[in-house]
Amino acid sequence: MEEIDIQQIEDLIFPLNKKIVIQTEAARMYEFSDKLIEILEPVVMLASNKGHLVVDYEGKGHYIPYGWKRLIFVPKKGKFEIPDLKEKE
Repeated sequence: MEEIDIQQIEDLIFPLNKKIVIQTEAARMYEFSDKLIEILEPVVMLASNKGHLVVDYEGKGHYIPYGWKRLIFVPKKGKFEIPDLKEKE
């Protein structure tokens, strides 16, 4: 498999975006009123003011426009951590 050039995708498709590494997710699902889009083993997400471009483990890009009702993600076992928000004494 050819290596994914994330920088090239970022520069060409979403020049004003935020890149978020999401390799700790086993799956990511976008729920719309009429459909559910599921992406298995996402690697990186490029977020813009128009939507998300999610690149999966096979190097496929999935463009998801804003308008979803709910975003669901499933962490890989032992990979997802919720930060401790309590003040440290």
